[in-house]
Amino acid sequence: MFGLESISINLLSKTVLVNSLVLVLLILFSVYLYRKTNPPISKWMRILLGFLRIVAIVALFTSLFEPLVSYSQRFERQPKVSILLDESNSMDKVEAERTRKARRDSLLSSDSFAFLKDNSELKSYYFAESISDEKQELNREATSVGNALDNIETKELTEKPDFRILFTDGNSNTGKTSYAVAEISSTPVYTIDISMSTEHVDFGIDKVDFNPVMFAGEQSTISLNLKWSNAPSESVPIQLIDSGKVVAQSTLQVRQSDGLSTVKLDYTPTSPGQKILKVSIPQIGDEENISNNAESFSVKVLKSKLSVLILSESPDYEIGFIKRFLLSEEKYDIDLRILGNNSGNLKGSIPGRQAELNAFDLVILHDLSTDKLGGYEDLLNSFMAEKGGSVWYLMGELFSKSNINDKMKKLLPFYSSSPAAITYTQHHLEPVEKNIFHPALRIAESQSSIRTIWADLPPFETIVIADVTNPNAQILATASGGRLTNQKLPVLGFLRHGPGKLFATASNSFWKLGFVNLGFGESDIYYKRYLDGVISWLTVNDDLEPIRIYPEKDIFSRGENVLFKGVALDLGYRPIPDVSGVIEIENESGDSYQADLLLVSEDTYEASFKNINPGRYSYTGTFSKDSQKLKESTGSIIVNKFSLEEYDTSGNPEELKQIAALTNGKYYRFNQFSDFIENLNLVKIDETVFTEIKLWNKFWLLLIFIGALSAEWLLRKMNQLI
Repeated sequence: MFGLESISINLLSKTVLVNSLVLVLLILFSVYLYRKTNPPISKWMRILLGFLRIVAIVALFTSLFEPLVSYSQRFERQPKVSILLDESNSMDKVEAERTRKARRDSLLSSDSFAFLKDNSELKSYYFAESISDEKQELNREATSVGNALDNIETKELTEKPDFRILFTDGNSNTGKTSYAVAEISSTPVYTIDISMSTEHVDFGIDKVDFNPVMFAGEQSTISLNLKWSNAPSESVPIQLIDSGKVVAQSTLQVRQSDGLSTVKLDYTPTSPGQKILKVSIPQIGDEENISNNAESFSVKVLKSKLSVLILSESPDYEIGFIKRFLLSEEKYDIDLRILGNNSGNLKGSIPGRQAELNAFDLVILHDLSTDKLGGYEDLLNSFMAEKGGSVWYLMGELFSKSNINDKMKKLLPFYSSSPAAITYTQHHLEPVEKNIFHPALRIAESQSSIRTIWADLPPFETIVIADVTNPNAQILATASGGRLTNQKLPVLGFLRHGPGKLFATASNSFWKLGFVNLGFGESDIYYKRYLDGVISWLTVNDDLEPIRIYPEKDIFSRGENVLFKGVALDLGYRPIPDVSGVIEIENESGDSYQADLLLVSEDTYEASFKNINPGRYSYTGTFSKDSQKLKESTGSIIVNKFSLEEYDTSGNPEELKQIAALTNGKYYRFNQFSDFIENLNLVKIDETVFTEIKLWNKFWLLLIFIGALSAEWLLRKMNQLI
């Protein structure tokens, strides 16, 4: 009856027997109650009152029994079909005196499509960069078949169609890769290629993947995604060029006219520095568009090992612990020179020529008197200001007793106004709040932890009283405790000299941070973090700062997503957690946009702008943590007047064939549409729907219960029943 099958009622209550017995007893009691009344009332009134009482009892026990009504219903339905229509600008391309859109619309008005409409439940969507029910909402400047397939999967998650039909030219130039989305789709996709076969040859570089940071002498892999159409079968050479010289090459054997491929080139840079590399493909046959046959990109090549020079008049445990740490790391070459007496085979001298000094990346000056450095100030200044090297000055007894000349004062972040013996007093290091995340201080992850750990570490016992601070210096930490309670004497600080910097420490015996903890059976992790942070920061050039915000490229096409990236590491190359970022861009007309930098990996952030008008934009990117600004980057980008769609309007049948194959669908050309409809299985589908109805939690049961009792009470009152 009505297609209903397998009707059943199940009582879910665990006390069905007891409930049944009580129900029968209450019904019998209701009958007995109204068998006779005092005062006597009419028979029909007694029957009505008994009925109302029984209705209320049944309503109550219906809830107590927890009945569940189940049934199934079989019916036939037409196949459900989703239509995806490409509305991007490439569909306006004229081929054989007809646009692709007009060719598609002719298919949609054909008898074959009318037959499909009559024998299926159709739902249409439009797509370009994304998908929408309304074509007016689309950005036609770009196409993403991958985004369209991904969006439709989400939209139809709860009610999937039997299959989908994709009308497009296959020209996808942004968004998700269609192959990746098609691989996980459970719905067959039939692709209808609207483009006509073109005879022109095109062979181009679609994408270049590379590591922007490389190391001299170490091999790095550069990956190229290549795309071609109507190409002849031949061997295509791919070259990597550095300063006009071919440094790596490979050969791709083309065996089909249209296709995609990935080629990897292994490159080993020989020297450090900024490199402009270019990947290049020669013109293939009568190829008309050769603008995509080459692409240049920039990489930073660092030394595989950094050279560290240590100069000391009187080595002590501080130098011993620093040297041990550097030797434990494979990335440092160490040259230790003792300038004082009794130096044995470690006796050395300060480099007297600029070239000799510039061979090092970091110079550590351990408690050298300024007299010893007299005459070398200009060399040190050039080492920092021109070469970009760094100096770490560990101030101690000899420095404290020195007369500091004017040249040296200009190099130091802080110093003593007059010679004096070093001061013996126990004190702790107190980070300066605005610099608390500097790598020299960041031995923990949060502000409170950093402050607490520095306060709890073993106290320092000696300090150089540096009562003069260079106005351009950055003070990282001051001394607290002991006899220094009311003074903010600098302990850690640095002064920039061009791309280089001089870092100074006024307290002594940092080595005890590790030694004392190990003596008590604890870890020396905080001492290692301190050294790792300081030395890594000192040996990193500013043009490769670990906290940086930058656009994916300098020039974007109209309609292309304008992508910004950010990296949030401390200068010791450790990820900084809980960082927030924002990008603001503004063009010359005053149009402005804003987007958040969102975390996409452990230390990498991205922000994306869509549908940006063409023009030149200035941008400001900011990273913050705990309401403190970590980094602000500024620059400019250009959005070209031509769009991604205008750059390449060719069809892509290979992509459409792949989508169909991966989803168990099939690929058809536009002139095969009638054959496609004839081969399509549009037989009605038998479907069974299972339904369960819970009766115990219905509001109307409560209304019946209350209504029946209320009516019974009212009638009893009217008839003066007790």
